[in-house]
Amino acid sequence: MSESEFELAQLMARFKLHVRKHLGLAVDLEQMANDKTYASAMLRAVENEAEDEDLLILLVRLRSRLNRPAPVSTAGEAPAATDTPRKPSPLLRDHRFGARG
Repeated sequence: MSESEFELAQLMARFKLHVRKHLGLAVDLEQMANDKTYASAMLRAVENEAEDEDLLILLVRLRSRLNRPAPVSTAGEAPAATDTPRKPSPLLRDHRFGARG
């Protein structure tokens, strides 16, 4: 289990315990992790009922973690060039060496 997977599991466990303590609802962690529809519905329901700031913070953190796209494996592929230099627009002036440069 990677560190990010452990952090997500820990966050989900805290969320489940807070929801049970403050709202009396049961959260199915397996279903939260594997079913986006269930996760979305559960998070929405908890958000509408929660009156505890810590629970709402957990909810926001968990929602952002669950909505992240899965990392794409690029094994064997050449790294994509993301910082390709761009030509300056002819409408923009280059002021690196002062206005008269």
